[in-house]
Amino acid sequence: MATTASRVSAQTSDEINQRLRCQMEERLACYQSDPDQIESRLAELDRERDIERTLEANAWTLAFTGTVLAATVDSRPS
Repeated sequence: MATTASRVSAQTSDEINQRLRCQMEERLACYQSDPDQIESRLAELDRERDIERTLEANAWTLAFTGTVLAATVDSRPS
């Protein structure tokens, strides 16, 4: 079995892997020529992570609320 780090690339076509590698090298060259962009990009990634965590928490809350309501509310007509 492929390691976690290589599992996706092992299952992806060589053409796509090459395109992704080229894009990554272009980005790295851009950051190398202007190191101040690194801090900006890291801050942007931190904000994205916060949004993902918020969405995950909201989904968990909705699932939990639905479970509690299903267990406690009688939906049969009286």
